[in-house]
Formats: sequence, structure tokens, C-alpha cells
Amino acid sequence: MADGGVSNTAIAWQEFVSSSPNNVLLDFSFAGYKHGEEAPADVNTLGYTVYDVTKYGLDGTDDRSDRAAFDRLVAKINDKAKKNRGQANAIIYFPAGRYILHTNADNFTNSAGKLASKTINIVAGNLIIKGAGRDKTQLVMQDPNLPKDPNKMWTSPTMISIRNNGENPVPVWANVTADAPKGSFEVAVDDTRNIQVGDWVTLHLKNNDRTLIGKELLGQPLYNNMTNLINVGVQVVDYHQVAAVSNGKVTFKEPLMHAVESQYGWTIQNYKCFENAGVEDLTFVGYAKPDFKHHGSWEDDGAYKPLDMVRLANSWVRRVAFHSVSEALTFTWCANCSAYDILITGNRGHSAIRSQGSSRVFIGKVGDYSDGIYNDTRNAWGKCVGQYHACGVSKQSIGTVVWNCTWGVDACFEAHATQPRATLIDACRGGLMQLRCGGDKYQLPNHLDDLTLWNLYVTNTSTQTLKMLPYRWWDKNNIWIKILPPTIVGIHGDYDMQFDDGQTKRDESHGKAVFPRSLYAAQLERRLGKVPDWLVELEKADHRKALGKTWILNMPTEQDKEAFEEDSYNNSRWNRTTDTANNLVFENTTAIGTSSNAAVEAKDVSQYAGKLIADGKEAEFTRGLLFCIYVPETNMVKPVSPGKLLVYTDPERQSIRLNAKNLSIVVPHLKAGQTVEVGCRSVTNAGIRFLNAYNLTIEQGFGTAASSNLEEQLCIGKVEQNGDVVIGASNGIYVYSITVKDENGNVVAGVGNPSGKFRSDDPKIYNLLGQNVGTRFDLLRRGTYICNGRKVMR
Repeated sequence: MADGGVSNTAIAWQEFVSSSPNNVLLDFSFAGYKHGEEAPADVNTLGYTVYDVTKYGLDGTDDRSDRAAFDRLVAKINDKAKKNRGQANAIIYFPAGRYILHTNADNFTNSAGKLASKTINIVAGNLIIKGAGRDKTQLVMQDPNLPKDPNKMWTSPTMISIRNNGENPVPVWANVTADAPKGSFEVAVDDTRNIQVGDWVTLHLKNNDRTLIGKELLGQPLYNNMTNLINVGVQVVDYHQVAAVSNGKVTFKEPLMHAVESQYGWTIQNYKCFENAGVEDLTFVGYAKPDFKHHGSWEDDGAYKPLDMVRLANSWVRRVAFHSVSEALTFTWCANCSAYDILITGNRGHSAIRSQGSSRVFIGKVGDYSDGIYNDTRNAWGKCVGQYHACGVSKQSIGTVVWNCTWGVDACFEAHATQPRATLIDACRGGLMQLRCGGDKYQLPNHLDDLTLWNLYVTNTSTQTLKMLPYRWWDKNNIWIKILPPTIVGIHGDYDMQFDDGQTKRDESHGKAVFPRSLYAAQLERRLGKVPDWLVELEKADHRKALGKTWILNMPTEQDKEAFEEDSYNNSRWNRTTDTANNLVFENTTAIGTSSNAAVEAKDVSQYAGKLIADGKEAEFTRGLLFCIYVPETNMVKPVSPGKLLVYTDPERQSIRLNAKNLSIVVPHLKAGQTVEVGCRSVTNAGIRFLNAYNLTIEQGFGTAASSNLEEQLCIGKVEQNGDVVIGASNGIYVYSITVKDENGNVVAGVGNPSGKFRSDDPKIYNLLGQNVGTRFDLLRRGTYICNGRKVMR
């Protein structure tokens, strides 16, 4: 795969390839569907029976619940699977439409006389839920699922669960009789009679021997609150597929990611699961609270959980979106499953995609763009703050790969305790902050050995983290921060996060990305001889386009950011500064546009408006848009005065800010009947500001103030005459997106794809006033500085 302009080869990679005794890397390349070697087939080639839900009583065109009809269809498919050894051989197809699968009316009265919600359980393998497209089919949770106990905020059931119900007790097939190191593929056992090639089994350990616990903690202390580890003991649940059985040995298709010491009672158990279950090409819609607060209530933490997958192998979720959900997707007790090309939007919630007690789950190309209130301050709303817990792991997960994912600026990858281990966070981008990994204090540590962060681009951190620097992975003075020393290679980004001494197993190339760009892809290429086609194609997935906007003003490209920085260095059109909250912003230093000298109709304004130019070229993220002052009382056009158009490139505020009355964005050359949608937010809560629109018939939002500046306002109008549309500010207002749709509701294309290249290094250091203060940090006073577009603490 492309190295993104990175040339320095990681020492850690060289040591892995050469099998050096200093190697600190596990082989993560076996993660995902069919061990990452191929993608699931086009489901239309499988020969399964297609159940078009509209032929079974569901209606995607009305506002009534489809739950009863869907329950009947699921019962039919479950019955078919039960008679066929669990194999449904079915595709549940949802044509384009909006299907409501849960409302308050779908609740029932339980034995205690209280209203309760229940899960739609699909107990089958060879089962696909398929829509007509992520932008065409919606499965809707109109109302929350009620918790079993409101005081236990996690007890709301999931809407849909595709699952195998397992067995109790679980058969134990053999005892392990010899030690085996990490990376090996076979174990010696005392009995192979019940183990066949192709079987799925569990390599299992549960032992609370204090010596074993001490080894597991790598010398870190055992605290009294860690009662799960103390009482239940070390727990390894590692699912494997059998490749060979001979001479008292079982060979797996996948390498061990935890060393085996037979003296502690390792066993091989049966693993009852289904295979080939998939969900694709649709969007799950919930109604998560706009003011999410972590552990605020059951409505915050778990009210809208649309999907989970339980005891499944070689299964997947792909080309799916989750809108305004509490928790997007959890793989529980699964093996070699994949979730990829996923969008998370709408109101932020509790968590994203997690591997929970599962083995070698692949979570790839997840874009979390959910919006909401910043957790620490509770008084600021932001775009793309993300789910509180980003993609990650929980319970006895092992071998999870989180690949090329983007999460929010107020989020951090999840490491939710109860003994997850061996997790790769690979070529991802998002926040890094203390106290966000998750986990009950009795279930700690958050993560055990072999957490690996490879080329993590850090976009932001929290105010709480800044107060706690240097960053600690295992904090002896904080009960909640308990991660064993991770391997960190190529961490870089907008924040130069410094780690406390002795807190990492390896911290290589700190501040600069390394080659290979992706460890997972490089390990796959080494094992297979090439990067598999499905991963090459996945890297090309364009989530900006999938978001369905023409212009996304809160997502400037890397080239745009570099252009503004270069422009400010040269004192050309833009001045670099910070706002009152220390967010990086560029303000225009020259006028934009020209005066009309006579009255002009709104539809003809573009001839006087100017482009947004940085470093001598039009910015990619605003390409095609124009800017001016449009005075509706006189229909006169004036240029934008210096200092009034603000471009935020800081991750916490990315947007365009119109900071003057009548400062306008011009959308040129539209056709009558087209629809224009604008996402915006007032700068202040006191005296809410708003947008006006000209040459638009207003349908929603324009000309009226939102009730609060703690959420985005969506303004909608229809173009009246062929020509330009002018969108003007009443005063200071953030603009996040502009979408143009044709008469059929299709989005009119705008900017091209953003570049994924790594930012080039620049030695210049600036203070928060944008003044160049040299190139050597060791000569500077303590404080906050800006280098390569990121804030750096000295």
C-alpha cells in the first residue's frame, strides 16, 4: 500500500521481519473475515433465498411500525434455520425506504407488570441482512429500548441480535500438556478424539494463582479493587480454527497471541458458533440525546443500540451507517469477523464499534463524525466530537485490529477492561486522552499486554489530560488508568503527546510517521505475497462523499491546512492566530471580492464575489464557493473586510466563521427547483445568531434563531430562479456544510477526494500569536507553542 510520503522504515518492523530477539510485535495479519485473505462474496452469488420484506408486510413508505411484520418474518427464518442445523441460507432484503423496527408501542408488559423492550433475535448462520444502499435504506429505532434496571445504565437490550446461543456446560475436549510460546501455531494435548480439522475450538485459561497473576501484570502491582482478576483469575478466551490434528498435537490456522504455560490448566473447549452472517448496505437510525453525558442516565448510555453479533465466525458488517446511536455495534464471543466501511453520524453516544470477548476481529475504515457536547467542559458543542468511546476492545478480546479509522476530537480508542490483550491500533486518526478507555474499577486493568499503536495521528486531547501531563498508561495515583506498557511506533499529529518515563514498551519515531504506513497491511503482504485486493479497495473508500454533502466546511484537506499555514508564514492573504479558547484560526488579511457600485439581484451576485485563496490557489474544501458582503436593504455587494472571514483548522473548531453582519457565502449557478441545505451554529448562546438566504424559498431554519448554540441548526430552502444563492450571516456564525440537491433529492457533487498524505515537516516554531520564535524547543520558555500546525507543550 502507499506509504503516504513516509520514508523512514521502523526499526520495530525490521526486527519483526528478521525475527530479532528484540522483536516486540505480534503477527496481527490473521484478523478479520477469512483471516484477512479475502472479502465476503457478493451475496447475490450465494444462492440463498431472498426474502423481500415488502412482500411480508413491511412498508418503508409510511410512519407506522413494521415490528410485528418483521417479527413474523424472523420467526419464519429462525424456524427454517432450526430445521437445517442452524443454516438459514437466507437474505433478508430491505428495498429503499424507512422501516421502523421499534417504537414505544412495540414494548410489552413483563411479569413484574412493567413495560419492557425485547431484542429481535435472529438465531442463524448463512444469514444476510441487506439494504439497497447506505443512503437508501434505513432501519429505525424510533423510541428507546427500555432498560431492565434504570440504575444499571447498560441494561437496555439491543434492537437486532444475530447470534448463536452457545451451550451450557461447554464441552472440554482436551487438556494442554506442554508450553507454547507466542507466535506458535500448535499445542500438545492429552486427547484429540473430539477434535477435527476445520472445527472451531476455544483455547481457554481461567486461574487465579497469584504467581500467574503476577506474570500477567508484568510486575505492576495488584490492587485490592481488581476483584475480577483476584477472584476469577487470569482469563484467556482465544478462538481458533483447527488446521491439523496429529501425534497428540493440535495445529491452528492462526498464531497464539498469548504464551501457554501448561502448569496453569489450559484446556481446549468446543466453540459453538455460526458462520457467514452479514449486514450490509443500509443505515441504522436512532434518536440519541443531543446532550449526551457519560453515565448520565440509561438514556445516555444505552437507549439506542441497534445491532450486535454473538458467537459468530467469518461474519461481517460493511457499507453501513449508524446515525444518533448510543452504541453502534458490538461483536461478542466472535471470531474472525470484520466491520468495515462504516459511518457514524448524528448525535454522539456512548460507544462505536467494539470487539468484546472476541478473537481477531477486524474493525476497518470507520469514520466517526458524530456531533455533540464536549465531555469535560459541558458548555461547548462541536462537530465530529465522536462517540465517547471510539472503536476498540472489551473483555477477553485478543488479536483485534482497528485499522485506518477516524474518530472524534473528544474521544479515544476503547480499552474497556476485563482483560483485553493484543490489540493493534493501526494508521488511525483521532483524539488521545486519559480516562476515556473505559472499564469498571473491579474489572481493571483496562488492557493487558501487547497493546500496539502504529502511526496513530493524534488530532486532539482533553482539557483534563492537559492538566495531567505527562501522559501515563499506568498511573499509580489514579485508580482508573491501568494499561500495561504499550508498543508505540510513529505517533504524530496535531498534538505532540509526551509520555511519562518508563510507561511504554517501545516509543519509536515519536512525532514522525514510519514506514510501513499500516502494520496490518504490511504483515498481510508479507504472509500472502501481496496486499489483498479487498484492503486496497477499502483504503479508497470515500467517507466525505458518503456523508452526502456538497461542501464539508469542517473537513479541510491536509493540503488546505498546509496552504493556510504557508500563507500565514509568508504574511500573504491569511494571518494565523488563536481564538479565546486557544483554537487555531486563520483570518483574512486582504479584502475578498469587489464592490458592485449598483444594486444587484441575489441571483447575479457571483460576478462580484471572491474565491477563498490560500498559498496562491483556491482551497479544495471550498472550491466553487464565493464570498462577499451582500446588503439586502440596498442589494449592494461589498468586499469582505480583513479580519472578518475566519477559517478554523484546529480539530476542535474546524469550520468557516462568518464574523460580520451580511458576510455571505455565494453558491453560484444553481437551477430553479434545486434544494440547498446549510449546517450552521451560532457563535454565542446569548443572542443567538442565524443565517439569511436570498434567491431561496425558505423551508426551514433560515431567518430564525435556533433555541440553543449547543447543537447544529439545519437550514433548508428551494432555489427560486436560475442563478446564484446568497447565504448571509446576521452576525458571528459557524458554517459547517452546504449541500445542493437536484429535484430528485440527489446530492450534487462538490469537492474532490481529500488527500491522505502525511503532513510535511517544518522546523519553524510559533507562539500562540502566530509569531515565529525559532526552531529549537530547548531554548524556549515553558508554555504552549505551534509547530507543523499542532499545539506542543514545553
